[in-house]
Amino acid sequence: MDQAVEAALNSLDGMTPASPEPYFQTRLTARMERVQRGPWMVAFDLLSRPSVAMGFAISLLLINGYFLFSAVADASESVEEPPMAVVSEYGAQPVLFYELNPDLP
Repeated sequence: MDQAVEAALNSLDGMTPASPEPYFQTRLTARMERVQRGPWMVAFDLLSRPSVAMGFAISLLLINGYFLFSAVADASESVEEPPMAVVSEYGAQPVLFYELNPDLP
């Protein structure tokens, strides 16, 4: 048994450490980065470009301006109603809480 162990240990005497192929670290890093890039990262990269971000911001400002000015134009074209029409429409009446809750002994 000792001879078998001794033969196995002696067979390791001439071995040298393994060395990776050239540019192994670069290829491994590129592969790891490619796997970690999901759809959210792709969308973030696209939206973080200055031209896309500025275009998105300008389009939002144009849409907000359109809705703002269309609301102002609609408000100026509305017909004024007398204040009593609003009161009769909503039926404003005082709420009497004390009458709805009788006193209990």
